[in-house]
Amino acid sequence: MMKRLFGILALVLLFGPGAAGQEDFNYETRKLLDEGINLYKKGLAEEGQGKKEEAATLFHESYSKLEQALQRLEKVPQKQRKESADLVYAFLQRVGNDM
Repeated sequence: MMKRLFGILALVLLFGPGAAGQEDFNYETRKLLDEGINLYKKGLAEEGQGKKEEAATLFHESYSKLEQALQRLEKVPQKQRKESADLVYAFLQRVGNDM
C-alpha cells in the first residue's frame, strides 16, 4: 500500500502551480494532499485492528483526494511547475517522517 501511495505522490512531483493564484493553488493542493495522507493513516490504523472493510473505504477516499491533487497539478503549464514540485517534495518528506 505504501508503494502505491508514494507512486501517486511521485507523479505529483512532475507538476506545479502557475504564478497567478499561487497561494490559493498551493493551499488547495496542500489541503487535498493532507486530507489524502490523513485518510491513508486512518486506513492503516483500521487495517491494524483487523477492520479490513473500513480500511478499504479509507484507502479509497485517500486515493481519491490524492488523485484530485494530481488532476489540479496536471492543468498547470510546464514552465510554471517548479514551485509546486517543491511543495510536493516537502510534503513527501513529511509523510516519510510521519510513517
